[in-house]
Amino acid sequence: MRAHLSARATAVGSTALLGMGLVVAPAPAAAPSVLTPTASASPASCQTTVPGLAKKYQPKAATKQVVVAAGDGWDESWSTVTRWQKSGKCWTKVGSVRARNGANGWHKHPWDGSLYSPVGRYGLTDAGGKWKNPGTKMRYWRNKYGYYHPNPNIFGYVIAVNFNRRAGHSPEDNYRPNPKIPDGGIWIHVWRDRPTRGCVSMSAANMRTLLRWLKPKKKPVIVMGPASELATG
Repeated sequence: MRAHLSARATAVGSTALLGMGLVVAPAPAAAPSVLTPTASASPASCQTTVPGLAKKYQPKAATKQVVVAAGDGWDESWSTVTRWQKSGKCWTKVGSVRARNGANGWHKHPWDGSLYSPVGRYGLTDAGGKWKNPGTKMRYWRNKYGYYHPNPNIFGYVIAVNFNRRAGHSPEDNYRPNPKIPDGGIWIHVWRDRPTRGCVSMSAANMRTLLRWLKPKKKPVIVMGPASELATG
């Protein structure tokens, strides 16, 4: 599903699938464009688990930051990305924004070219892109001549999702540790308001906010899938 491998572009009807930009879809009328901050929770409203996540999708004890990409439905390419941070025993919602995911929606066992985004909980350890580090504390692998895509802005910033990949390596690393999983190369990256080949995408401004917010010491993860699945497991 690596969009920077242009040879994998396929076609749906008369629409060419290039990189991660696919079928044009109108945005919902009230789709926010900025990761807006949310007031901190009061002690009386302390959330001891991340709201909207079933037990199987809850983060492990060491994790203090969670990004939730909750899809509108199994077959939908729109999602809401919400950031949660833990202080003491309480989880606080930091902000949320509308985002795009795979053109065909979500699948628990996606494969190369399926146009599905994977469902599950995955670590976030490595970032990079064509553009300079915007201020993240994550490992940042810049390659202004790499991260191929016909639209050079799409991979200006990327965050690798640790779905069948080696943590501690560049997002461009093609190695897949589990050969039984026929997919990999899933990123969070800059959007152009279209579905992706399996990644999660948002605006460049929101990517900068997300990158600056993520802290390796907090063991951040992303939990991704249809909202109905994430809530019930």
